[in-house]
Amino acid sequence: MCKKVIGYQVIGKVNTPFEDELHPEMDASFCIYSRDQCVQMIGRDEDDHWKLLEIYEDDIEEPTFMF
Repeated sequence: MCKKVIGYQVIGKVNTPFEDELHPEMDASFCIYSRDQCVQMIGRDEDDHWKLLEIYEDDIEEPTFMF
C-alpha cells in the first residue's frame, strides 16, 4: 500500500548545528508546507544546513496546511 504525501517540512541535516530541528521559518511541528515553500526556505540558506522532509498522511495527527 502506497502512502500519500500531503506536504513537506524543512529540518536540519545530520551533523549540522540544526540537526533534526525545524527550520526557523516554520511555525510548528504540526504545520506542513508546499514543496515550493520548502524549497524557497532551503534556498535562502547559504551554509546548506537544511533538507526537505516529506510528510505522509497519518504522520501528523492534525496537520495545519500552510499553503
